[in-house]
Amino acid sequence: MSRGLKRLLIIIVASVVSIAGILYFTIDERTGAALSDVRPIFLLALFGCWIAVLVFDAGSIMLYTKGTDERIKFLSAIKTTTIRVFFNIVTPFSFGGQPFSIFSLHREGVPSGKGSSIVIIKLITLAAFTQAGAFISFLLFNDRISNVKALNSIVMISGLAGVGTIILLTFGFLFPQFLVKTITTTGKLLHAIHLVKHPGKIRRRVIIQAATARRSFRRYFSSHLGYFISGTVCNGLVYATQLIMLWLILLGLGINVTFLTGLVLASMLTFLLTFMPTPGAIGLGEAMFFLLFSKTIPTYMIGIAIVLWRFFFHYLSAILGAVNSSNYLSDILVRKQAA
Repeated sequence: MSRGLKRLLIIIVASVVSIAGILYFTIDERTGAALSDVRPIFLLALFGCWIAVLVFDAGSIMLYTKGTDERIKFLSAIKTTTIRVFFNIVTPFSFGGQPFSIFSLHREGVPSGKGSSIVIIKLITLAAFTQAGAFISFLLFNDRISNVKALNSIVMISGLAGVGTIILLTFGFLFPQFLVKTITTTGKLLHAIHLVKHPGKIRRRVIIQAATARRSFRRYFSSHLGYFISGTVCNGLVYATQLIMLWLILLGLGINVTFLTGLVLASMLTFLLTFMPTPGAIGLGEAMFFLLFSKTIPTYMIGIAIVLWRFFFHYLSAILGAVNSSNYLSDILVRKQAA
């Protein structure tokens, strides 16, 4: 078993432990009766939503890649998507998915500089949808969200952090010298603690790739605006499908909730998960779910809803990503041993 798959299993076990705690305190005799009314077509619909998320996500990668004058096959884009999800799950603050997405694109023949622009522009646009959805929900439909003062503070702090991140990433593209200085400074720090041997080589590579990334970024808005808009539409469909998936979970469990309320709660949960410091938002993600949905989901069903949410939102794609990333990591180990 690969290290990546082992780590994923550890994350899943830790998540299961946190969910088990919720199940222990919420399940009672009413839970079994409610589950007996769940129809198989509901699980099929959730599986269809998961497939749709993968297709739309891969479509955005393909379109953003075409915007850099490169090409990537659909199955390769699917692979990149699942690898991103896997490394987002196993790293704090979900920061690991982007570097490994760039690596995955590089393995598919996309230069690292262009891969950086593809991954970052996708991150910025998806973050914009997530920020906008949460902002509209919080501002216009706050009465449908759990009235917990601590939650309001978390939303405000997370919102400021999200906007700051988007501005910082955009600034790095517009002014690559800023990006170069930041990465080379990081390289020097890593060299000081003996994690990087040759920081000078990193600087030379970064300068070349930063220039390529800037050209690719500008090309989106000069000669390839259509690809940028199409890729962004696919990103929007990813976000919308994820929100609908969570609403379907509620409906499938027999919870009477309006479409609008379901989308409002789903948008807030998706937004808050971005800023959870634990790998895979273990524990904290379940806590946010409980806080947001405690007014909507009966106590005896909330643990079941969390299990379904975790499975269809995270673990299905992450398992595929673990398998795909293990193939990449195996190739790297073989090359090192050959060298």
